[in-house]
Amino acid sequence: MTETLLQAAMSGLLMGLLYALVAAGLSLIFGLMDVVNFAHGEMMMLAMYATFVIWQATGLDPLLQIPIVAVVMFALGVAVYRGLIARALSVQFNTGMVQIFVTFGLAIFLRGAASPAPGCPGAPCISPVSICHCPRSPPASSACWRSPPCC
Repeated sequence: MTETLLQAAMSGLLMGLLYALVAAGLSLIFGLMDVVNFAHGEMMMLAMYATFVIWQATGLDPLLQIPIVAVVMFALGVAVYRGLIARALSVQFNTGMVQIFVTFGLAIFLRGAASPAPGCPGAPCISPVSICHCPRSPPASSACWRSPPCC
């Protein structure tokens, strides 16, 4: 009981810190660059996926991956800025709406690209900070199901 309560408190604290990080990033981008970025959360999702993929491939601790993922996300951010945002800012008429449409479209694209393939239920995965649990048996028609190892 105490362990569950402690885990719930820690999960809530970490989620609150994550929301504070997102809010600080959004206010920094809007305050300094005057860019409305609706794809901010999706860029953070990509950073989290990059961290997970590197951890899965190498076993490197996620805290030690911060410089690696920061460099990768910096390069991606520069590419997005030069390819999309700079062009949206150069529009002479209704720049704010163009920014919103461009970044919202990018958010939809990134969310769709990160979703599992059609027909796949989205297999559960074991991460270094998750509670291990054994999944139920896979659906009979799903060829893409990969069951994670149980603890």
